[in-house]
Amino acid sequence: MTSPEPARDDTTGAAVPVPSGAPPRPPLRRPTTGRRIGGVAAGLAAHLGVPVEFTNDVGMTFRLIPPGEFSMGFNAAELDAVRKTLQGLPNVGEYQRFAAESSGPRHTVRITRPFYLAKYETTAGQFQRFLG
Repeated sequence: MTSPEPARDDTTGAAVPVPSGAPPRPPLRRPTTGRRIGGVAAGLAAHLGVPVEFTNDVGMTFRLIPPGEFSMGFNAAELDAVRKTLQGLPNVGEYQRFAAESSGPRHTVRITRPFYLAKYETTAGQFQRFLG
């Protein structure tokens, strides 16, 4: 099995490690803990020969996310509670109502391959450095 071409940082052209290969253990199942996820990510990174975390040239830190599954969306009771909360708030626009209504029904999402995700939100300064 050959490794895929490395991804390139858009600002510098430098190679960014991209996980590949089979994970050393089955994907995480819920419920789980942050400590367990961190341990699985560390073992996966060692298995793949990639870092658990890296920082790119614009200062964004990325963390390896192992395969697994999680629940996404509101169940019926949660959606009712959100609707009631939104009714009582001033300045709630159609976007907030749409976001709440479209956040259900709860369903399982399965991630089948490891990937990198930014550890923090992108700052305005990082975005400006990215744009050059």
